[in-house]
Amino acid sequence: MTTEPKPYVPFTAQQGFETYEIPTLDEHVTPHLARPLWKWCEQQFLRDYDEIGRMGLRMRLVLSNNPMQDLLGMVNKDNDMLLNVVHWIVSESRLWTYDPHGLNGILANGGSAWIADYDAKVLRRRLSREEEDSLRNSLVPGDATASHLREAWTAAWRRDDPSAVEAFDSAVKA
Repeated sequence: MTTEPKPYVPFTAQQGFETYEIPTLDEHVTPHLARPLWKWCEQQFLRDYDEIGRMGLRMRLVLSNNPMQDLLGMVNKDNDMLLNVVHWIVSESRLWTYDPHGLNGILANGGSAWIADYDAKVLRRRLSREEEDSLRNSLVPGDATASHLREAWTAAWRRDDPSAVEAFDSAVKA
Protein backbone atom coordinates (compact mmCIF):
# COMPACT_ATOMS: atom_id res chain seq x y z
CA MET A 1 0.00 0.00 0.00
CA THR A 2 1.38 3.41 -0.98
CA THR A 3 1.70 6.05 1.72
CA GLU A 4 2.17 8.90 -0.72
CA PRO A 5 0.09 11.99 -0.03
CA LYS A 6 -2.92 12.67 -2.21
CA PRO A 7 -2.73 15.86 -4.30
CA TYR A 8 -3.89 18.97 -2.50
CA VAL A 9 -7.37 20.11 -3.49
CA PRO A 10 -8.81 23.24 -1.83
CA PHE A 11 -11.82 22.63 0.40
CA THR A 12 -14.06 24.82 -1.76
CA ALA A 13 -13.19 22.69 -4.80
CA GLN A 14 -13.83 19.49 -2.81
CA GLN A 15 -17.29 20.82 -2.03
CA GLY A 16 -17.93 21.70 -5.68
CA PHE A 17 -18.03 25.49 -5.16
CA GLU A 18 -15.18 26.13 -7.57
CA THR A 19 -13.26 24.24 -10.21
CA TYR A 20 -9.73 23.20 -9.46
CA GLU A 21 -7.34 21.43 -11.76
CA ILE A 22 -4.80 19.27 -9.95
CA PRO A 23 -1.38 20.40 -11.16
CA THR A 24 0.63 17.97 -13.25
CA LEU A 25 3.88 16.60 -11.91
CA ASP A 26 6.91 18.70 -12.73
CA GLU A 27 10.06 17.19 -14.26
CA HIS A 28 12.15 20.18 -13.19
CA VAL A 29 12.99 21.61 -9.80
CA THR A 30 10.43 24.31 -9.22
CA PRO A 31 11.20 27.31 -6.96
CA HIS A 32 8.99 25.96 -4.14
CA LEU A 33 10.82 22.60 -4.24
CA ALA A 34 14.38 23.94 -4.48
CA ARG A 35 14.91 24.95 -0.86
CA PRO A 36 13.58 21.76 0.81
CA LEU A 37 15.48 19.63 -1.71
CA TRP A 38 18.70 21.56 -1.11
CA LYS A 39 18.24 21.25 2.66
CA TRP A 40 17.89 17.48 2.26
CA CYS A 41 21.09 17.32 0.18
CA GLU A 42 22.92 19.53 2.66
CA GLN A 43 21.91 17.25 5.56
CA GLN A 44 23.20 14.24 3.66
CA PHE A 45 26.56 15.86 2.89
CA LEU A 46 27.02 17.03 6.47
CA ARG A 47 26.95 13.36 7.50
CA ASP A 48 30.04 12.69 5.39
CA TYR A 49 31.63 15.82 3.98
CA ASP A 50 34.10 13.81 1.85
CA GLU A 51 31.20 12.69 -0.34
CA ILE A 52 31.04 16.18 -1.88
CA GLY A 53 34.58 15.75 -3.18
CA ARG A 54 33.80 12.28 -4.48
CA MET A 55 30.70 13.61 -6.22
CA GLY A 56 32.68 16.55 -7.65
CA LEU A 57 35.21 14.18 -9.20
CA ARG A 58 32.54 11.88 -10.60
CA MET A 59 30.42 14.73 -12.00
CA ARG A 60 33.51 16.69 -13.16
CA LEU A 61 32.66 19.73 -11.01
CA VAL A 62 35.22 22.39 -10.20
CA LEU A 63 35.07 22.82 -6.43
CA SER A 64 37.18 25.08 -4.21
CA ASN A 65 38.06 24.80 -0.52
CA ASN A 66 34.40 25.52 0.24
CA PRO A 67 32.67 22.87 -1.91
CA MET A 68 29.26 23.22 -0.24
CA GLN A 69 29.19 26.92 -1.15
CA ASP A 70 30.35 26.13 -4.69
CA LEU A 71 27.64 23.52 -5.07
CA LEU A 72 24.99 25.91 -3.74
CA GLY A 73 26.11 28.48 -6.33
CA MET A 74 25.77 25.92 -9.13
CA VAL A 75 22.34 24.87 -7.92
CA ASN A 76 21.18 28.49 -7.64
CA LYS A 77 22.18 29.11 -11.27
CA ASP A 78 20.49 25.93 -12.52
CA ASN A 79 17.85 24.30 -10.34
CA ASP A 80 17.95 21.15 -12.44
CA MET A 81 21.55 20.73 -11.28
CA LEU A 82 19.90 19.96 -7.95
CA LEU A 83 18.25 16.91 -9.52
CA ASN A 84 21.68 15.78 -10.69
CA VAL A 85 23.00 16.07 -7.13
CA VAL A 86 20.00 14.19 -5.72
CA HIS A 87 20.38 11.54 -8.41
CA TRP A 88 24.06 11.11 -7.54
CA ILE A 89 23.28 10.76 -3.83
CA VAL A 90 20.67 8.08 -4.56
CA SER A 91 22.63 6.20 -7.23
CA GLU A 92 26.28 6.43 -6.22
CA SER A 93 26.56 7.64 -2.65
CA ARG A 94 26.07 5.77 0.60
CA LEU A 95 24.54 8.92 2.13
CA TRP A 96 20.89 8.29 1.30
CA THR A 97 20.81 5.32 3.67
CA TYR A 98 20.53 7.84 6.50
CA ASP A 99 17.18 9.18 5.30
CA PRO A 100 15.49 6.84 2.84
CA HIS A 101 11.97 8.21 3.24
CA GLY A 102 12.55 11.94 3.73
CA LEU A 103 13.54 12.53 0.12
CA ASN A 104 10.47 10.83 -1.33
CA GLY A 105 8.26 12.85 0.99
CA ILE A 106 9.82 16.08 -0.26
CA LEU A 107 9.51 15.02 -3.91
CA ALA A 108 5.90 13.86 -3.50
CA ASN A 109 4.72 16.88 -1.53
CA GLY A 110 6.47 19.22 -3.95
CA GLY A 111 4.75 17.70 -6.99
CA SER A 112 7.92 16.31 -8.54
CA ALA A 113 7.68 13.84 -11.38
CA TRP A 114 10.55 11.92 -9.77
CA ILE A 115 10.77 9.34 -7.01
CA ALA A 116 13.85 7.82 -5.42
CA ASP A 117 13.84 4.08 -6.07
CA TYR A 118 16.26 2.87 -3.43
CA ASP A 119 16.17 -0.76 -4.55
CA ALA A 120 17.30 0.15 -8.07
CA LYS A 121 19.40 3.10 -6.80
CA VAL A 122 17.97 5.57 -9.32
CA LEU A 123 15.62 8.48 -9.62
CA ARG A 124 12.74 7.31 -11.75
CA ARG A 125 9.49 8.74 -13.01
CA ARG A 126 6.64 8.76 -10.51
CA LEU A 127 3.67 6.88 -11.86
CA SER A 128 0.09 6.57 -10.72
CA ARG A 129 -0.70 4.99 -7.37
CA GLU A 130 -2.22 2.02 -9.14
CA GLU A 131 0.91 1.45 -11.24
CA GLU A 132 3.22 1.81 -8.22
CA ASP A 133 1.07 -0.58 -6.17
CA SER A 134 0.91 -3.03 -9.07
CA LEU A 135 4.69 -3.13 -9.32
CA ARG A 136 5.17 -3.42 -5.56
CA ASN A 137 2.66 -6.26 -5.30
CA SER A 138 4.23 -8.22 -8.16
CA LEU A 139 7.75 -8.13 -6.77
CA VAL A 140 8.47 -11.18 -4.63
CA PRO A 141 11.95 -11.10 -3.06
CA GLY A 142 14.25 -13.75 -4.53
CA ASP A 143 11.98 -14.48 -7.50
CA ALA A 144 13.73 -14.37 -10.91
CA THR A 145 10.58 -13.15 -12.65
CA ALA A 146 10.23 -10.31 -10.18
CA SER A 147 13.87 -9.39 -10.68
CA HIS A 148 13.42 -9.13 -14.46
CA LEU A 149 10.21 -7.16 -13.99
CA ARG A 150 11.99 -4.65 -11.71
CA GLU A 151 14.79 -4.33 -14.29
CA ALA A 152 12.22 -3.65 -17.03
CA TRP A 153 10.40 -1.07 -14.91
CA THR A 154 13.63 0.69 -13.98
CA ALA A 155 14.96 0.71 -17.55
CA ALA A 156 11.76 2.26 -18.86
CA TRP A 157 11.30 4.95 -16.21
CA ARG A 158 14.73 5.91 -14.86
CA ARG A 159 15.78 9.55 -15.11
CA ASP A 160 19.27 8.77 -16.34
CA ASP A 161 19.19 7.25 -19.82
CA PRO A 162 15.86 5.38 -20.00
CA SER A 163 15.93 2.52 -22.50
CA ALA A 164 12.86 1.05 -24.19
CA VAL A 165 14.97 -1.76 -25.69
CA GLU A 166 16.39 -2.75 -22.30
CA ALA A 167 12.92 -2.53 -20.76
CA PHE A 168 11.45 -4.74 -23.48
CA ASP A 169 14.23 -7.33 -23.16
CA SER A 170 13.77 -7.56 -19.38
CA ALA A 171 9.98 -7.71 -19.71
CA VAL A 172 10.27 -10.62 -22.15
CA LYS A 173 12.60 -12.43 -19.73
CA ALA A 174 10.06 -11.89 -16.95
